[in-house]
Amino acid sequence: MLEIIDEFPAFSFILGDLHPHVLAIPFSLLSLSLALQIFLEKRNRITKIGPIEIALDGQTLLISAVVLGGLAFLNMWDFPMQMGMLLCAYIVRRIQSRGVDWNRLYEALGLLIFLGAAVFLLYLPFFVSFSSQAKGFIPNLIFPTRGVQFWVMFAPLLVPIFIFLFFNRKWFYTSYPTTNEVKISPIKITLILFLLLFLSSLLYGWILSFIPIVQQAALGVLGSAQWGEIITAAFLRRIQQPGTLVTTFILCYLSLLALKNFLVKEPTEGDSCDEDRHLDRQSIAYTTLLILIGTLLVIFPEFYYLRDQFGWRINTIFKFYYQAWILWGIAAAYSSVLIWNFFRTRLSVFVRILWSIVFLMGLAYPIFMLPERTNSFNPDTWTLDGDVYVEKYLPDDAPALRWLMDVDYGVIAEAVGPAYSSSGHGRVSVHTGLPTVLGWDNHERQWRGGSIEIGNRAFDIQTLYEVRDWEVARDILRQYSIKYVYVGSLERSSYRVSEQKFIDHLTLIYQNPGVSIYQVPDYSVFPDTANP
Repeated sequence: MLEIIDEFPAFSFILGDLHPHVLAIPFSLLSLSLALQIFLEKRNRITKIGPIEIALDGQTLLISAVVLGGLAFLNMWDFPMQMGMLLCAYIVRRIQSRGVDWNRLYEALGLLIFLGAAVFLLYLPFFVSFSSQAKGFIPNLIFPTRGVQFWVMFAPLLVPIFIFLFFNRKWFYTSYPTTNEVKISPIKITLILFLLLFLSSLLYGWILSFIPIVQQAALGVLGSAQWGEIITAAFLRRIQQPGTLVTTFILCYLSLLALKNFLVKEPTEGDSCDEDRHLDRQSIAYTTLLILIGTLLVIFPEFYYLRDQFGWRINTIFKFYYQAWILWGIAAAYSSVLIWNFFRTRLSVFVRILWSIVFLMGLAYPIFMLPERTNSFNPDTWTLDGDVYVEKYLPDDAPALRWLMDVDYGVIAEAVGPAYSSSGHGRVSVHTGLPTVLGWDNHERQWRGGSIEIGNRAFDIQTLYEVRDWEVARDILRQYSIKYVYVGSLERSSYRVSEQKFIDHLTLIYQNPGVSIYQVPDYSVFPDTANP
C-alpha cells in the first residue's frame, strides 16, 4: 500500500516540476520575509479598524493581505502555514514588548479577522469560484512515520538545528534585564500538545467509527473494524516506532525553551546593549520560531491528515513536509553560520566534523542526480527551449506540433494516459496550446476532486479511435466539440486505431510518415448546419 509520498526542493528542481508547491516557493519566501519584518518592527503604530486595534501600520497590513492572498491563489496548502507564521511573529513581538496577558490573544484574533477578511475581499473572484477536493480531516491512528525515514528525509537540516537548539543560551546575549521573564513551562506545553493531539485523534476516530464507510476502510487496513483492535494498534505502533514522535517532541520542547529565553523585556536606552546585539538576538529568536512552526507542521500528520481522493495521508505528508523543509532549510542555514563562526567550546571540532559529514551525505542526491539528468552536463544543445527534446525523442511529432501552432483554435483528440509517461501523453495539447478532451488522467481526477467531472472521457477517446462505426465516432466528436483528430505513433500504440472512418468522413489536413491530422467538418459536430 502506498501510504505516503514525499518531495524536497532539489528533487522538484531537477525534475522540472511546475506544480503549485514549487511555483509558490518565491512567494512563500516573500511571506516569510514579511513576517521577519513584522518581527523586527520596533515601532508600535496602532491601526484601528472599527473595534479592532492592531499594532501595525496600514501599509504593512495591506501588503500582508496581498501576499497571503496571492499564496492562497497559487497554492492553498501554503496559505494556513504562512498566515500562522505571520501571526506568530506578530504575537511573539507583542509578548516581548507588553508581556503575556489576555490582550495578546485579542490582538492575535483581531489581526486574524482583519487579514482573513482582507484576503477574501482582495481575491474575491478566486474565492467565489474556488472548489477543493478536501473533505475535512481524518485521524491518523495507525500509521506513525518511522524515525529512520524521518531522519533520512531531514537529517541534513536536523543536525545543525539540534546543535543550534542545544546551545541556544550561548547564542542569546545575556546583558538584557530578565525581570519580566515570561513564566511558561515548555515541557508542560509540549506534553499537553502531544497528549491533546493523540487523545483527540482517538476520540475523533471513535466518533467516526460509527459511520459505515469508515468501518469498511478500517476493515481494509487492519483486517478488522473492531474499535478495540484499532486502539491497540494505535498504541502499539507508536511504541514500536517512536523515532519521529521522540524527535519532534524534543524539537518542540527545545524551541519553546529557546523562545522563553527570548521573551524578556525589550532593551531600552538605559540597558547595556547595542543595536547589533539586539538584531542578533531578534534574528536568532526568529530562527527559533521557524524551527517551531516547521516542527508543528511535521507533528500534525502524525495524528491527522486531510481527506482527499487518495484516501491516505499522501498529500498531507507531501505538502506539510515540503513547507517544513523550506522553514527548516532557512533555520539550518542560519544555524550553520553560527556553528562555523561563533561556536567556541571544547566540542567545536567534533560538532563541525559532524556537521560536515551530514552535509556531505545530504549532497548525495544532487551529486548523483544532476549528472544523470543532464548527461553529465553535456547536453546536445545548451538552450532554455523546453521543446528541444521533442526533436530528438518525438521526431515524427515535432514537425506536426510546429504545424499545429498556426491552425485555428479548436479541441484536439489525442491519446489519453497517465502523468509523466515516457511516451508523452498530453504532448499535443502541451506543445500547441490547443485544448484536449482529457489531459493526464490521474492528475485531472486529482485536480478536479474525483471522477464526476471527468466522466467517461478516457473511454470515449479510446472508442473514438478504435470503433469502426462512423455514427458512434461522430457522436463522440459532437459531444466534445472536437475540431482536430491527431493520429500518431502514440495513438497507434495505445489503441487499435481504425483510421478508415477518419479517411472516409474527415479532411486530412496534415501528414508525414508517422502522423496524420484530420479536421472535423462543422456538420459533423453541429448537425443542424448545412452539409457542404
